[in-house]
Amino acid sequence: GMTLPPKPLPYLIWEKVPMLFLSALSCAITYWAQQAGTSVLPFSVFPIVSRFSNATVAYARYIEKTIYPLDLAVFYPLDPSLPAGHVAAAALLLVAVTFLVFKNWRTYPFLVVGWLWFLGTLVPVIGLIQVGGQSMADRYSYIPMVGLLIIAAWGTPSLIANWRYRAPVLASGTALIVTAAALLSWSQIRLWENSIRLFTHTVAVTQNNYLAHNNLGNALSQAGRFQEALTSFDRALEIQPRLVDAHYNKGSVLIKLNRFDAAVHWLEQAIEICPDYVDAHNNLGLALSSLGRNKEAESHYLEALRLNPEFVEAHMNLGNTLVNEGDYDGAAKSYSKALRIQPNHFGSHLNQGILHTIQGKFENALAFYEKALALDPTNSTAHSLMGEAFFKLQRMDAAEKSFQKALQSDPNSGKAHGYLGRIKGFQGHIDEALSHLNSAVNLNPGDSDSRFHLGIAYASQQNFQKALSIFLETLRLSPDNLPARQNIIMIYWLSGDQESAFRELEILKKTNADAAHQLLGRMMRAQKEGVKP
Repeated sequence: GMTLPPKPLPYLIWEKVPMLFLSALSCAITYWAQQAGTSVLPFSVFPIVSRFSNATVAYARYIEKTIYPLDLAVFYPLDPSLPAGHVAAAALLLVAVTFLVFKNWRTYPFLVVGWLWFLGTLVPVIGLIQVGGQSMADRYSYIPMVGLLIIAAWGTPSLIANWRYRAPVLASGTALIVTAAALLSWSQIRLWENSIRLFTHTVAVTQNNYLAHNNLGNALSQAGRFQEALTSFDRALEIQPRLVDAHYNKGSVLIKLNRFDAAVHWLEQAIEICPDYVDAHNNLGLALSSLGRNKEAESHYLEALRLNPEFVEAHMNLGNTLVNEGDYDGAAKSYSKALRIQPNHFGSHLNQGILHTIQGKFENALAFYEKALALDPTNSTAHSLMGEAFFKLQRMDAAEKSFQKALQSDPNSGKAHGYLGRIKGFQGHIDEALSHLNSAVNLNPGDSDSRFHLGIAYASQQNFQKALSIFLETLRLSPDNLPARQNIIMIYWLSGDQESAFRELEILKKTNADAAHQLLGRMMRAQKEGVKP
């Protein structure tokens, strides 16, 4: 066929100007976007000398990872103080390869094509303009790696051109390389099975990887492994003491562990580092509210909402805090704002129902619980709260059905067991009542109401000594529980222990003289009528 004459160099350069222009435009847009997102590190943070040192070592490491793709990591952290020996060795490698490439470019032109492809396509991501905290990234090497593969693809046949068994060697070598690559790919893919596995591997194959430790902590927290998560966050903070996300994440895990004082400390640290950290203000409000510091909590929720007026969780949490302060109108407004922003927000419907329950507006509460259950039909808490509203309205059949649905979703719902025990007691099914009430007390030992009704159930079976011990424990948990003290006094009195009965009666007189007087009358009538326990 006809061979076209070679085109002159100026023409070859000129024909590529449009592509160079598009590349430059893409670089400019990318830089602007990253600069707007505060991802570009200024030279005051990462000096030019450090950038060139990191770039030199990164070039060498990309070559290493191409030839020997082991210990790959999702994130390689910057090392601002690379050892001088590492930088010198990498620089020597680059200079030596460049020298050999240009020395032999006429004989082996593919060398200069492949090498300049590798060097050139890495320039935008090599870190001279440093974006983020990574020293390198495997994904950055996908296109540059083609240059090294050009050298391998053209160079290998050239090296063995005169070998007797050239074809079998190429075939078997290719098969070995493809098999090894497949096995390595299979091994690497398995690391992405879940975040715990991925970041456990990352911290194992890198050094001082604060981001991997922080992300591992997040993954452990999501798996409910809170103590291990705290250890990971601590390690991240040892490496990077002002890593704001690690401060926030540690505080958030401490909230889940009910260690609210410690949570306040770490969340305040996060806000000190980043005053506009919306989620930190919200979670600090949660911790403060849990400590009863409602006014302080309120101020942080309001700050979160100033920063993000559409933050549904902050509206909801502010409403909860206002309920604690007795500001029911303010709470209703906060919940309504949350629902205007997100009409299908389960928590806001649920909390509106709780607010109406507190106010004794049980019919209104039921309407909100129904909306919540329409969004999450198996939610045990919503079924229990609906059952409680039915109970308050004395609609016992509906209440019983709601509590049974709650237990279907969560057999360990202490609230549902407690109310079902009371309902069964009212129905005269004492054995079932005892079963539910014992479950309620075992699940929540501090539930004085269920414990009191458990005592009533035992008393109805004439087991007064068991009932007495339960009423005494109820009184220990809730010293102002008037019915528990009245039952204790009556059991003492009817059992002939008048000394204990009068002792408890004197205590009752100090807190409720009218109740003590009425109970004394009952005691006298019972004695006159010869009533026995």
